[in-house]
Amino acid sequence: MPDTKHLKRRKGAGRSGERWYVQVAVPKELQGRLGRKTIERALRTSDLRFAQRQRWAALAEIEETFKRLREERGLTSVEIEAAAQRHMQETLAAIRDKPGGIFEPVPSLKGSHDHGLIGDGVLSGMQDQIVEGDYSHLANVVERITQQSGAVLDEEQRAELCQALLRAEIEALRAALALHCGEEPKPPTVLNARAIDPVTLKRPSPSRVIPRRGDAPPISEAADRYFADKVRDPDARWTAQTEMQY
Repeated sequence: MPDTKHLKRRKGAGRSGERWYVQVAVPKELQGRLGRKTIERALRTSDLRFAQRQRWAALAEIEETFKRLREERGLTSVEIEAAAQRHMQETLAAIRDKPGGIFEPVPSLKGSHDHGLIGDGVLSGMQDQIVEGDYSHLANVVERITQQSGAVLDEEQRAELCQALLRAEIEALRAALALHCGEEPKPPTVLNARAIDPVTLKRPSPSRVIPRRGDAPPISEAADRYFADKVRDPDARWTAQTEMQY
């Protein structure tokens, strides 16, 4: 009989075939904080042998989550960097699968000027958010990361995480726009500057402590809102002064 300890197999939403998952019971004293009685990690495979090998890393992640909750620890800067790098990859995948209107040209009132792509405007807006410290749209992402990692973040750590996640989205959108225009993107070496070693100036290779997630970040939604603003909102349209800049 095959060894399937801690392994469960089921069909994922919107996907043909069954995949393996690791499933562990949450200790009773932690169930209230996690809001569940079991915790799962997707192994992203239908192959039992591969799942058997991969489960140990997933079980280690889950155990680390329980340990964090008991000790009420936050995330280190290196772990925040790991979460941001993963968020950048997820954002790139989301843009690839559901680009929305980011690759569409910005509508022009005169019809004779090239104002770039919708994504350029979204990128500019996201850069403004970094300056203003506006991370409101990341609330669900931060909640998911803290819940799945068992981290308890203070205000400073939360701000560090939010900034790194927003930088991840900016770099993902910048890379997607470059590829769309036939240019080679330059991947960022670091998204969270605090993860850089102050002596060697190198970023340590972080372990995988934050699980992946398949939900798409709202880049395409931002593009749709940006497009709607330019078309429907007179106050948001290109001004005469802006027209002259292009």
